[in-house]
Amino acid sequence: KMFSFNFVFISFHVTCKLIGSSQPVHATDGGEVILPCWVDPTTDVTDRTVDWKKGGADNMVHTYRNGMDDESAQENRFKGRTALFLEKMTTGNLSLKLSNVTMNDSGTYTCSLRRKAESGSCSTDIVLHVGEHIHATDGGEVILPCWVDPRTDVRDRTVEWKKDKVDIVHVYRHGADDDDLQKERFRGRTSLFHDEMATGNLSLKLSNVTMNDSGTYRCSLRRNATFCNTSIVLHVGEHSHTTSLRCLMPTFNSLSKINLCLNLSCFLNI
Repeated sequence: KMFSFNFVFISFHVTCKLIGSSQPVHATDGGEVILPCWVDPTTDVTDRTVDWKKGGADNMVHTYRNGMDDESAQENRFKGRTALFLEKMTTGNLSLKLSNVTMNDSGTYTCSLRRKAESGSCSTDIVLHVGEHIHATDGGEVILPCWVDPRTDVRDRTVEWKKDKVDIVHVYRHGADDDDLQKERFRGRTSLFHDEMATGNLSLKLSNVTMNDSGTYRCSLRRNATFCNTSIVLHVGEHSHTTSLRCLMPTFNSLSKINLCLNLSCFLNI
């Protein structure tokens, strides 16, 4: 008897999705900045190749391959100024920290991920704006960005924004905005980005900005006995400026150690 066999080969293409920043990232000259990049869903990427490039294919900012950083193709001007969060790569964190930021660092950065066994790669773009001064006009609006790192769902937390340690600017608790204690002059002018709080966005938008809005704003986050906060200085007028700040952020499942960071910048939208 004659037997014939038909073989059907099925190939699976593993796809990935990288999440960066939907809005430009702002930094100040001489400071440091974190360019966010995350794998969705959470995946261990320690065995992958990670490339960060600026502008075009020849501008290599940072490369990670074979389980370690590889500086062989890195642009000289980035040497010694870049770092990945190696201890967080098991959870899909590809974010890049860039130190001693200069005006020339402004531009579009591409974060890409690939593995030898896979035929393709995935990538996302992040826009970085570097400047000493950001200008706004009286009557415009301002966004005070505040993000939790690592990205954490904060919808069940209490978020509070204060000005000069006294005036309540905005309060979010029990899953909703609470204006009971809000200072009268801020009513109807503040809002959070509710649709992004699941990914740790605590940013505040302040509309109809006036000269009296200049001052120090404090963003705080708490749940039960756990509390953290940071301050942002806002200047409204012809010569307002941007300020990048960092603070320590506690992990909510471990109250004994405070070992995370929150990267903030204050910028004005005209």
